[in-house]
Amino acid sequence: MISAHHTELIINSFPGIFYIVDPAGKFLQWNNNLETISGYSADDIKGMILFDLFRNDEKQLMAETMHKAVAEGFADMDGYLISKQGQPLPHYFTGTLTVIDNRPYLIGTGIDISRRRRAEKNLKESEERYRLIVETAQEGIWMIDENSLTTFVNEPMAQMLGYSREEMAGKHLYDFMKESEFMKADSNIARRRKGIADEEEFVFQKKDGQLIWAHLHVTPIFKEEEYKGALAMVTDITDKREAEQQLRLSEQRFKSLVQNSSDLISINDEQGVCRYVSPTVSEILGYTPEDLQGRNALDLVHPDDKPVLFIKMQQFLKGRKLISSPYRYLNANNEWRWLESRGVNLLNDPDIKGLVITSRDITERIELQTQLDQRSKEIQKEMTAAVIKAQENERSQLGQELHDNVNQVLTTVKLYNEMLRDGIGRPDDLLSKSIYHLQICINEIRSISKRLSAPTLGHISLQDSIKELVESINLIRRVNIIYTIDGHVNSIASQELHLAIYRIVQEQLNNILKYAEANYATIEISFKDHTLSLMIRDDGKGFDMSQKKEGIGITNMKSRAENLNGNFHINSAPGQGCMIKVSIPIAAAN
Repeated sequence: MISAHHTELIINSFPGIFYIVDPAGKFLQWNNNLETISGYSADDIKGMILFDLFRNDEKQLMAETMHKAVAEGFADMDGYLISKQGQPLPHYFTGTLTVIDNRPYLIGTGIDISRRRRAEKNLKESEERYRLIVETAQEGIWMIDENSLTTFVNEPMAQMLGYSREEMAGKHLYDFMKESEFMKADSNIARRRKGIADEEEFVFQKKDGQLIWAHLHVTPIFKEEEYKGALAMVTDITDKREAEQQLRLSEQRFKSLVQNSSDLISINDEQGVCRYVSPTVSEILGYTPEDLQGRNALDLVHPDDKPVLFIKMQQFLKGRKLISSPYRYLNANNEWRWLESRGVNLLNDPDIKGLVITSRDITERIELQTQLDQRSKEIQKEMTAAVIKAQENERSQLGQELHDNVNQVLTTVKLYNEMLRDGIGRPDDLLSKSIYHLQICINEIRSISKRLSAPTLGHISLQDSIKELVESINLIRRVNIIYTIDGHVNSIASQELHLAIYRIVQEQLNNILKYAEANYATIEISFKDHTLSLMIRDDGKGFDMSQKKEGIGITNMKSRAENLNGNFHINSAPGQGCMIKVSIPIAAAN
């Protein structure tokens, strides 16, 4: 049963005038062409009868034609349709009797008489076309003739390709596809010529150049056993094909990811049962995927780690992501391996419906971390012991210097005071000597104090702090120290660099005082090519570097230089004194 809407579409697709009138000639229904050709509006036509469209001398002929159509079922005539503007338009008219609800009506058509033959052909083909439309009406309708030229498309078909129906009419099938599809189209047409109806998927090109996928249900049209074309019912399946393509790509990416990943990937259900395990399980745990599929993921977790991991999994089920703490998992060789897992909850994803978990073997990392922690503890113990030893050495050295220097000087002063008390010797000489030795004692204590305390670096320059250090040592007159410092150093030395250079100089001068038995020492600090250079030399007894290990003092100097991305070198030989060189890039230091 054809709906009113489809009936209207069919009527309006008629190439000429179409109307339905009652026996009195009153218009009941008409197509748009009647309004267009006659110039009358729909409201005009509602109030008219068929005879109003004809000249007075043809109204009788029209009346006779209508009577004949009622009597014989069909009648035709040539006449002039008079437009609203009074223009006579030659047409060929037909009238066909039809009965609806036991009442007679006439279906009339009008074709431009100048195109009679074509109109007659179109009229007959239209009747067959509409019959096929009624039988096979679907989304898009496309008809071609025996030469693959478009003879008819409905509006959905035209819209599907972005054309108007008029633009598609008369165009070849090739005009709606890329050249790469021609061979496939020819093969399909060859099957139609053999009378084969078929369903197929085809790629068409829209007016804007965009490609679409379409599903076609194609029926060949034959007349008197001669191929006359084909009718296709067309459905746009572009969205479906793109979705399928995306799904295939997604599956390929997932498969590629799983196959090429070095991690273990599993998909578990909400109870934790493994539904899928990637092949990498063989390399990581020694199992085959089949060994673990169907087993609960927690079955092989270390008993001590299972409670924490179970809580994590419960939280995972309520959320989207899983980030586990390291846990132990039993491998195929009954060895515990440390794993770390991350997961995404895709239970609601219709394509996955599971918990996707990626696990990584971190056993070596855990073992290295354990070794590192153990070594750190050992180093901490060594450093603590070294600090204690250094403090004890410092105290011992301080006690030795107080005993050898300050104590002896004070003993001498005591002796002079006792002689003065007992009236032995000249008082003036004894007082002068006491004052002299007391000054020596003061200088010695000042020197020791300077060596032990840090300089006030925030208030003086590097040059001044080195000068103060050298002068405090020169007070005791045990070693003659000469120093030269490039004046540019003061402007480029940061406080961190200042302290490092000061401590290195202080440490090396202490070494010279304690071990070198030197008479002279020189200090040179210069700046060139963005590098600060420090060199300290002495004329002491030196030492065999191959026989002597680096002590704490040398290690400290080297560490201070390297902490500022600098270099530390020391050179010595028996009887040749000692020399240290330090180079520090200023950009890195600051």
